Amino acid sequence: MRTSGAAALSGVNPTFSHERFHEAHDLIVRSWTEPGPFEFHGKHYHVEYVNPWPRPYQKPHPQLLMSAATPESAAFAARHKAIMGMTLISDLDVARKNI
Repeated sequence: MRTSGAAALSGVNPTFSHERFHEAHDLIVRSWTEPGPFEFHGKHYHVEYVNPWPRPYQKPHPQLLMSAATPESAAFAARHKAIMGMTLISDLDVARKNI
């Protein structure tokens, strides 16, 4: 299978992009809300030492901004009460449905 864009540049199989994004989201939110240091060992990311400093002032954490080009990503953004942006609009009907 041939890929293009960021997936090809990073050598990551694009079929795992949603899994990787969800896991990265969890790591970021945890690093913003949990006092460190802590270890993070997920399926895609393994970080031995997470201890961001300074931590965000906003409680529980800053507002999230997520791209939502598919119904799945729009639903994920909605579940996490994120501000939803649309960077790729190939079909206005799909964009309306996602919003």
